[in-house]
Amino acid sequence: MEQSYQCGNCMYKFTPKSAEKMPKSCPYCNKPDTLEKVKSAQDYLEEVDSDMEQREERASL
Repeated sequence: MEQSYQCGNCMYKFTPKSAEKMPKSCPYCNKPDTLEKVKSAQDYLEEVDSDMEQREERASL
């Protein structure tokens, strides 16, 4: 699955054409160090599943 990124400065969202060629600055506003990975629905589901497992483990102690 391709990873999308979003600029924290201008909110431009994009998917790099090559994983090895990840830009260091936003391709739209050119501001450096503002890119963050965008979570997919699957990422959120895995977080919730992990949180639920941890809560069940604590409840069983």
